[in-house]
Amino acid sequence: MHSFLDYENMGKEENVSKKTRLKRKKIDPGHARYLNQEETGGVIGDGPIRFIQICLILVAVALPLFMLPPTYSVFDLPKAMLLIVLASLIGCAWVIKVARDGRLIWRRTPLDIPLALLFMVVVGSTLFSINPGTSLTGPSISDRHESFSVWVAYLLIAAAASQFLVQRKVLLAFLKAVVLTATGISIYAIFQHFGIDYFQYDVSGLDIIRPPGTLGQPTYLGTYLVLALPISYALTAVLAQKLQRLGYALSAGVIGVALIFTYTRGAWLAAIIAVLFTMFYAFSRQSQHRVRLLGLALCVFLVVLLAALFSGSFDLVSERVSSALNLTGSASERLVLWKSTLNLIRERPLLGWGVETFEDIFPLVETLALLKTHGVVSADRPHNQALYISFSMGIIGFLAYLWFLVAVFLAGLRAVRSTSERFFLALAGIMGAFLGYIISEQFLFSVVGATPIFYALAGVLQVKSDRVSMLEVSRQKALGLQVASVIIVVIVLVMVGTFTAADVFYERGNEALGEGEPIRALDYYEMAVRVNPWHEWYALALVNTAASLSLKNPDFSWKTGVALPHLERAIERNPYNRDLYVALGDLYLSQAMTGDTADYEKSIAAYQDAIERSPLLITAHLQLGRVLFVQGKPEEALYHLDLVTKLQPENEIARELVKEIYRR
Repeated sequence: MHSFLDYENMGKEENVSKKTRLKRKKIDPGHARYLNQEETGGVIGDGPIRFIQICLILVAVALPLFMLPPTYSVFDLPKAMLLIVLASLIGCAWVIKVARDGRLIWRRTPLDIPLALLFMVVVGSTLFSINPGTSLTGPSISDRHESFSVWVAYLLIAAAASQFLVQRKVLLAFLKAVVLTATGISIYAIFQHFGIDYFQYDVSGLDIIRPPGTLGQPTYLGTYLVLALPISYALTAVLAQKLQRLGYALSAGVIGVALIFTYTRGAWLAAIIAVLFTMFYAFSRQSQHRVRLLGLALCVFLVVLLAALFSGSFDLVSERVSSALNLTGSASERLVLWKSTLNLIRERPLLGWGVETFEDIFPLVETLALLKTHGVVSADRPHNQALYISFSMGIIGFLAYLWFLVAVFLAGLRAVRSTSERFFLALAGIMGAFLGYIISEQFLFSVVGATPIFYALAGVLQVKSDRVSMLEVSRQKALGLQVASVIIVVIVLVMVGTFTAADVFYERGNEALGEGEPIRALDYYEMAVRVNPWHEWYALALVNTAASLSLKNPDFSWKTGVALPHLERAIERNPYNRDLYVALGDLYLSQAMTGDTADYEKSIAAYQDAIERSPLLITAHLQLGRVLFVQGKPEEALYHLDLVTKLQPENEIARELVKEIYRR
């Protein structure tokens, strides 16, 4: 399938025979009509290709916008579920096209081998994970939701974009969709910054609102806007109509203002480098648009500066920059996380620990310095994508990912250097977005609301690839492929419905608990656990509520017996989760305090199991100290309580228990 670059070069090949061209493309002359399609899309009237292109554009439009307020995870889980649905539909439409045509025609690109290798690494990492269930379905507490199926969706989107998004009209439609969607989200984020919003968000202790937009977190929003900003610059130069150019110039200003209001330092740095990269190519090629781009950059800088000054944000921006330069605050926390992650990588260097297992394994290397400086850290990512991939997929995974990045970058450079005056800036903007996102990821991690766009852009940058291969598919194989694709789509839809319904039940349980109705909350939590037993967080809520209820009213102690089997099954599925053992200890402790004193020993064993998986877990040491004190073992209790007071000097419960021990 031709890209717009191929059409620009066709005029130079008029003297080359049709037979010679087809031989070079490794395809027989009988399929010439497929290749000689219009630049406006795929084969004229080809429904599956058009459907795939629409789904890819929906990745740019619907995915960043999508949220479900009735769920507990309003943003991330719904986006992950929508991504999986869109990817499965893309795959199904692709299979239907292959089955209908009886052949698979494939544009050969530099991404073919690294994408295949990444897929095999993700499969291997999931199979050999320390917790395959978590790697397959996602973690219990993390809001990243990058399980095996999400990774497969990323890779499928990159492959589909390299085949179906490289025609000029479709490519421009995709880029416009990215920028216009980001502009709408940026306007919404600016309103959020000034407190105009339906939702209430955690602003991380800052006295000026950090808007999350529709991405769920201000850092996620910053990473997403890094993708859109350089593309808006490129479209300002590429488009022919003055009104459109003015519109995208305004978009660049709005995106820049929203980006500064996120107070995300890594995203600021990434955006600056991305825009400078685009500007560099404009000046290196002596583009006629370079003055226009320079003027736009200066205008955006002025608008952002004025927005920071008049909104009272300038001092906070300066403070954020200063803390990054001086390695204080969250910047110093990152360094500790990175060092600890390197220690974990050394323990399993080949295939890593498994996708989405970081939050369960990191407590093993949690340091005293980190706890003293930053308190209890629930880390599910090392805030560095290279380290995270090395941790989860091993050195093999990191090398495959590095190969993928280098292949995309080199292919993009080749395309930028060889295309025409008008369109090379569009590719330069895509390259800038690609580079900026890579830089942003090294201070954060991949974000399910934005990362699929990154992979789509990686596929788009393969426009210069002009080799085509073909594989004949028999009727029997075509029928088998169609049946398999339909089965996969049905499984995906059932999974998405199940995960979403369970999250709705969990949120209703939280609401009932907040309204002072623990019995109703228990019912909702149990429904969530039954619908989706893979997410331990639902079982934890069920157990903690049952334990609390039985302590307040012994008549409800039987509720702990209802919750216990769910918790035990959760521990069987994930024996590395420290929180599950703390909940088990609390459950046995509530039973012991309501009459069955034999359960004291069971609670002690459970807390010790939690400490084995997280040696510096404050809650486990505190609870263990309390139980040992009640059991008449003051010296053992004092050991654990002293550790708590060292880690948390302000912990009043531990200090009072220590005083009580010394009084006796």
